[in-house]
Amino acid sequence: MSRRNNQSRTNATAKHYLDTPVTYRSSDRLTSWFTRATKKLTQRELAAYIGEAFKPNTIFLPDTCFVTGPRLSGAVWSEILKRRVCVTQLVKRELTGWLLDPHGHKQLWNALMSREKRPGYFAWFDNSQYWPEEHVFGIGYYVNLLAERKRFARKLALGLRDELGREPTRRELNRVFQKGRSPRDMLVFPPAERELRLGGNVFTDEELIVTGCALGLGRGNDAVILTRDRGVFDQFAKVTSLLTWHYLSMRFSEAYAANPGAFSVHSMPTENPDIDTFFVSENSMLVRKPVALEDFVDWLLPQKREIVRIQCVFVGRRGRRDVLRPLCL
Repeated sequence: MSRRNNQSRTNATAKHYLDTPVTYRSSDRLTSWFTRATKKLTQRELAAYIGEAFKPNTIFLPDTCFVTGPRLSGAVWSEILKRRVCVTQLVKRELTGWLLDPHGHKQLWNALMSREKRPGYFAWFDNSQYWPEEHVFGIGYYVNLLAERKRFARKLALGLRDELGREPTRRELNRVFQKGRSPRDMLVFPPAERELRLGGNVFTDEELIVTGCALGLGRGNDAVILTRDRGVFDQFAKVTSLLTWHYLSMRFSEAYAANPGAFSVHSMPTENPDIDTFFVSENSMLVRKPVALEDFVDWLLPQKREIVRIQCVFVGRRGRRDVLRPLCL
């Protein structure tokens, strides 16, 4: 892949997400992904589930709260560490205290700190030096795109502060955050505004999620993000939607560019407010799918393809049982 121009320029997709308020809402389709049945498991059942459900090449990416939260049994960590574990740079920074004095999850600590390469046990701290330049660019792009909801939350808070002439209360902020947006945005907005105001590791969640997707798509490994944070779960739903539609758009545009004559093209309707929100109508066109709708996906995807599972597993706690809710790309 050729080196990208470092000059500042506005990507059309990024501009769409920056300038269009509707993008900060969660679609009904994404919301429906959260209705899947949860699994209520004991520690022994959780270990058995991990052993059966995940391939040997799976890479687990634990969130900070997963490591510092309730302890997992040795059997659970044994099953996880039979695969691979990657700790991202910002998660590592948040785990500084735990790395100096691990108060739990000693098996993970031993695997991360050990210099010996034990067969079947492999854990490492991620570093941008491990990635090709184009992957670093891609990871940074999607982290920045996901982060827009957090920046938007801070923008709303600053606007309210200027309007009131003082720092708003939590109730006042929540009222602004809820106005015209999805209830699921409340998983991201309040903690994001607080982190930006206090100068914390604001984009740890986004780096974790995008790195997991990059490991899966770039290396062909199944990747599993482990978290106890519903905000991470929500951001994973966001990035899977972005990746899906960006990839399908890229495939379609490549097919059109390779053989424009095979497509039926029409002018974009003008002076339509709904269309003008997203497109420069006079400079745009409509390209009709060259195959029937039921054949479109098979036509669009490569003939030779490999299936890779990328998942985010939310692990909660109900009594003595762990509650798992997986979401898969």
